[in-house]
Amino acid sequence: MDLSARKLNAQSALGAQLDSFADLITFGIAPAVVVYSVSSLSLLFAEKGVGFCLFLVLGLIPLIGAIRLAKI
Repeated sequence: MDLSARKLNAQSALGAQLDSFADLITFGIAPAVVVYSVSSLSLLFAEKGVGFCLFLVLGLIPLIGAIRLAKI
């Protein structure tokens, strides 16, 4: 879709927002889901204290991705 917009020289504020949202999903939410899936299967995270740290890190991945996209 981005290629067709470039060829047509079409730009819009909504398109820029949707592109940023797609980047947030791709580089923020999806990696957090993958990390959660892998870590929930691992026996290393079976301890009680590690669960909170895991969810903290999983929450930081999309947050840092959103902050990075907001600065661009």
